[in-house]
Amino acid sequence: MSDQNTNTERWMVATAAALRALTAYFPVGEVLNSAVSAAPGRLLPQFFPCQKSVDKPCQGWTFASTKTGLGAQGAMLCPCARGQSAALLPLLELAEEFSGEFNLPAQSARPKKRTFTLAAERAEVLLQILGWMHWAAKMGFPPRQETAWVEEFVELPLETQQRQALRWWIRLVELNQLINNEVFTLLTRRSLQELYKRGQMIAIAHTFEQLSICDTSLVVLCLTGDALKPTGQHSQALAWFESFLSCMDDSRAGLCLIAAQPLLDDVSSEDSFSQDMSRDYRWRVRRHSAERSQSLERVLRRGSWDRLLEALARGDHLLRARVQS
Repeated sequence: MSDQNTNTERWMVATAAALRALTAYFPVGEVLNSAVSAAPGRLLPQFFPCQKSVDKPCQGWTFASTKTGLGAQGAMLCPCARGQSAALLPLLELAEEFSGEFNLPAQSARPKKRTFTLAAERAEVLLQILGWMHWAAKMGFPPRQETAWVEEFVELPLETQQRQALRWWIRLVELNQLINNEVFTLLTRRSLQELYKRGQMIAIAHTFEQLSICDTSLVVLCLTGDALKPTGQHSQALAWFESFLSCMDDSRAGLCLIAAQPLLDDVSSEDSFSQDMSRDYRWRVRRHSAERSQSLERVLRRGSWDRLLEALARGDHLLRARVQS
């Protein structure tokens, strides 16, 4: 194994450990419970308060410098106020995927950037996520959210507890840059489902705006969890995914998908869509073999399937341009 591959694997193992550590200090469930609809994705004060001394309660600002004989000089926003203005919940949602132990697959090949990747096992899914994050770290993609504020506090006369808290903000900002940068934004199924529960399509659209997702953006969606299943005509089981696809359509962003089920039906299968389309509607429930996951082509309703293909096509165009540049 080459030194480059060894260094890449070490980086992935260390990054997985850093993400797992976040879940110990920032349990996603508690963060969600402390969130409010007006500020989705933010770490609010009641969950991660300022670390100033008890006898000096935080007023949202701190002194900029301390000069001998003159005392404290000037004032600026406290690190807690700056950090809480960033949308970091998608990072914590992704970190939750690494809450268990992670070992690189024995025969792991370096993940390739594709618009659709089939990853049936948990280890394969996490490897794909780390592959995207490593690409961002290697290429130094600029963050979408402002990060320069961290450097402003490095030389300030912060209290010990504040400086300890600043280390956490630095780690959060660094990891967030690897999943939300000017090239791509990495989202998980869990984060979208939670957003939909809290505000349906409006919450997802607001998060797209908060993450600055636009027509030059690549959205990498990791469909973790159980395979998607077809629903009846009146079922809302896939409403969260359909809302996500609608937001993708509105933003004209490109999509890359990591899923545990195939994108298309196997044309050699006796019950493939191409062979029964004349006697069945796509949105009705079908019988299907339990031995394998149904394809997304079979699961999604026609309109959602069309929007998915369009988003993947845009993603392919953007991804090719990024990889070749």
